[in-house]
Amino acid sequence: MTPPDCTEQGYTTHDCANDSAHNYADNYVAALGHDFSVLVDSKDATCEVAGFSIYNCSRCGLANTVDYPALGHAWSDTVTPATCTEEGYTTHMCANDSAHNYMDNRVPALGHDFSVLIDHKDATCEEGGDGYDVFKCGRCDLTDTIVIPGTSHNWSEVVTPPTCTGEGYTTHVCANNSAHNYVDSNVLALGHDYSVLVDQKEASCEEDGYDLFKCVRCDETNRADYPATGHAWTEMVTPPNCTEQGYTTHTCAKNSDHNYIDSYVPALGHEFSVLADHKDAACEEEGCDLFKCIRCDETNRVGFPATGHAWSDIMTVPNCSDQGYTTHVCGNDVSHTMVDSYVAALGHDFSVLVDHQDATRDEDGYDLFKCSRCEETNRVIIPALGYGGVTYFVKFVDWNGTLLKDQAVGHGNAATAPAAPSRIGYKFVGWDKAFNLIISDLTVTAQYDIDNGSDDDDDDDDDDDDGDDDEKNKVGVPKSGF
Repeated sequence: MTPPDCTEQGYTTHDCANDSAHNYADNYVAALGHDFSVLVDSKDATCEVAGFSIYNCSRCGLANTVDYPALGHAWSDTVTPATCTEEGYTTHMCANDSAHNYMDNRVPALGHDFSVLIDHKDATCEEGGDGYDVFKCGRCDLTDTIVIPGTSHNWSEVVTPPTCTGEGYTTHVCANNSAHNYVDSNVLALGHDYSVLVDQKEASCEEDGYDLFKCVRCDETNRADYPATGHAWTEMVTPPNCTEQGYTTHTCAKNSDHNYIDSYVPALGHEFSVLADHKDAACEEEGCDLFKCIRCDETNRVGFPATGHAWSDIMTVPNCSDQGYTTHVCGNDVSHTMVDSYVAALGHDFSVLVDHQDATRDEDGYDLFKCSRCEETNRVIIPALGYGGVTYFVKFVDWNGTLLKDQAVGHGNAATAPAAPSRIGYKFVGWDKAFNLIISDLTVTAQYDIDNGSDDDDDDDDDDDDGDDDEKNKVGVPKSGF
């Protein structure tokens, strides 16, 4: 018994103890295939470099590498504003690896803004009388002092004659600084004579009433006041809305021209809390929420990025007659699918003996084999022994060594071919050797040509297969080709 390994099928060889030249093989077991379950090396994917895992076959040690794509960068932004002396900039840092970062959006330094007066001293006429203005930068604590040079006295004289209320005198004033002055040559005041009535006014809400008398020597007046009557206020409140402030208007009931406004309330601003419309984000299209202000008709649209595809894989394994493949279905939208990773159909493996009948001298016997993967069966005729008794074994195999048919044939007789096999991308053209006169054990292999996809060629080949192949299969004459 030869056990199967990863790439070669297993089988049982039967040798005749009387004559070692008489032997045959059966009980074929399909190759096991590789079992890549032993992890020998791996590397995680980073932002810019792909990762991988290397697995060895647990039976033969063959290596298989599984690649993982690079993660890509996940940028976060930090804005550093410009100051008086330092430029501003934006720092972009990858959340997956902080060593990956860069800066851009540079803003020049603003420079100082000496616009805030924080101290002042007037210049004087006296020695050492310089003044100054001290200004502070509106953005930082740096200050700038501007000196105002001092001056000397520059006297001018003004004679003031006596009036009803004031004495007469001569005033000496410095033209550079009026605070520097002195008075001399004083003359006594004359006093007022209020004997002329020149005006009269009744009292109102806000204003006193009066009688106005004028001095006979000057324009000075003397007013006898009557107190104001006072306001009779009414109030009207204007509430704030989304964009305009609220306030209270006070109006006097006695005189509507007398009014004022106070109690200001800031505008409320929009409150977008009413969801007016919604669109879910899809794999390839962004979504949004449309909110309406609860106080007015203003709206605000908030967008959501597309979700991207979330692939899940469904593997359809190959069977004897149908190829295998992998179907990728998006978990966000099942209408988004794709198919790849095709695997050729396995072909039948007639290795399970389910029935047997020995051949006699007058009647054929048979072995009935069942496919190890499906319910298909293959009946192998064991020719009647006759009176010569010499039998040979003929195996029909596919391009990859898969057993298609195993048949015992009497000396000098013809073997019978199985149904034409199939192979993805190729067309069957016949067998590699003749099997119409069997005089020894024989292995016959299926032959193929590359299928170029032409409908006309396929039709011609089909016509040929319907005629020549059937006839040649019957007599065991091979067709030319791969």
